[in-house]
Amino acid sequence: MAMLAGGRQLPRADICSIPHSTAALSDRATAFSAGYAIHLEALAAHMGRDVRYHHESAWFGDGAFRDLEYFRHSADLATYSQTLARYMDVRENNYAFQPSYKGPDYLRLQLEKSRDFAELRDANQLLQSEGFYASFFFLFLMRGTSKPAEAEIDARQVKLLRALAATFDTAKMEEDTPWLTRLAIRYMSLIPEDKLAVVDAVNDLSHGVFVDPEARALWRRHYLGALRLDRKEMAMVWAAAARC
Repeated sequence: MAMLAGGRQLPRADICSIPHSTAALSDRATAFSAGYAIHLEALAAHMGRDVRYHHESAWFGDGAFRDLEYFRHSADLATYSQTLARYMDVRENNYAFQPSYKGPDYLRLQLEKSRDFAELRDANQLLQSEGFYASFFFLFLMRGTSKPAEAEIDARQVKLLRALAATFDTAKMEEDTPWLTRLAIRYMSLIPEDKLAVVDAVNDLSHGVFVDPEARALWRRHYLGALRLDRKEMAMVWAAAARC
C-alpha cells in the first residue's frame, strides 16, 4: 500500500486489536492494508490446486498435525497461519457477520472464525475487518456467473490498483478514513463502465449496512425466516421425502 500511496504510510491508530487475523477487528488502516494482502492468498488458493485449501482427502490416525481430521478445526488457531480461514471464509464472505462466540475470552473473540449468520457487523466494524476487506477484493475480482479467465482477473487487478493509487492521491489520509467508501467512489469516477459492479459488490457483500440503518434488522428477519418453514411447506417437504 505504501508504494501505491507514493511511499506514504497509511495513518494507523496507536492502539488496535490483534493484527493479521481475518476474524479480528483492528484499526481501519491495518484492516485495509492487510485485507488487500489476504485477498491475494485467497486468489492463489482459488486458482491453484494446493491440497491444504481443497479438502479432497480424509486423513485418520497418525500423520501431520495440519492434515489430520481430528485437528482440522484447531490447526489454523494453533499455528496462527489461518491457511483455511484465509481462503474458505474469505471466499464465502463470512467476516461480514458477528462472531458466534459472545463470551469474555478476548483471544477467542478475536481469533475464532465461527460466525453468527443472523447478526451482521455494522458499517464501522466492516471498515475495521481484515477478513471483510479480503472478501471484497477477492470477490470483486472473481465477480460473474462463472470463474473468470486469468487474463480477465489480471485486467481487473490492474483497474483495482489504478483506483487504489488514485484513492491515496486524493483521499484525506487520517486514522478514521473510511477506505472502502473512498475507494468505491474513486473507482467509479476513474472507471465508470464498472460503476454498477462496484455499487452491487459493496451493497451485496455488506448486506446494505453502509446505506440503510435498518439493514441489519432486515437481514436478521430474512435469515431467521429462512430457517422457519410454515406448516404447509413442511408437509410438502415430508410428502416429497416419503415418495423418495
